[in-house]
Amino acid sequence: MLPAIKTNNSIKNNRRVTNTTEDIKLTANNHTKNSHTKNSHTKKEQYKTELLLALSFGGVAFCTSGLHIHLFTMMKALSIHDALAVLAGSLIGPFQIVSLVMDMFLARRITPILLGTISIILMVCGLLFLLSASIMSSYTALLFAMFFGLGQGLTYIVRGSIPLYLFGDNHYGAITGRINGIRIIMTAIAPFSVALLLDHVEIEWVILLLSLCMAASLWLLVYLRNQQNVGVVQT
Repeated sequence: MLPAIKTNNSIKNNRRVTNTTEDIKLTANNHTKNSHTKNSHTKKEQYKTELLLALSFGGVAFCTSGLHIHLFTMMKALSIHDALAVLAGSLIGPFQIVSLVMDMFLARRITPILLGTISIILMVCGLLFLLSASIMSSYTALLFAMFFGLGQGLTYIVRGSIPLYLFGDNHYGAITGRINGIRIIMTAIAPFSVALLLDHVEIEWVILLLSLCMAASLWLLVYLRNQQNVGVVQT
């Protein structure tokens, strides 16, 4: 009887070990599947963020490129005197330098995304001052140059700092390369597109359309900022 009892106990123990091994394998397989699902979801979220950021940068690049190429044509259409137009155009560069000084004080206090939103707001304000030149006074073109120069100077900074803030330094070169690819395309098509608008649309509408394009880029940055805040809270 004793050998039979020992044999039965041995069979039961082997079954328990087999069941435990199978449970471990199932748990490991489920963990692997969940890990792959999470990684694919993270990748999709990253590509979505890259696309939205690229569209935001591209919208800003389209406006700035088109505006700089046709700036004096636009000012002439707004009946701004040539000497005042040259003065306004010459102020944009120096105020881009002033924006670098602004960044020295703001960079440690606010996030790069918030700095990017400030830069676009400054440029939108500049465009509105330019739009008011034909209504209020031609000297508002100087305010345009100041605000637009400050905003554009900050965009040169956030173009590199926002991707680093959102994605980190891992694969930073590849990420910025994809983002800047769209920006370069928008920069290339801007002069021709704005020239077509100037030929077929009144100057006030052209400036308004550029302002709306800037506003869309601003909305995209605000959306990314909100998504970033939601992700931090969930973490």
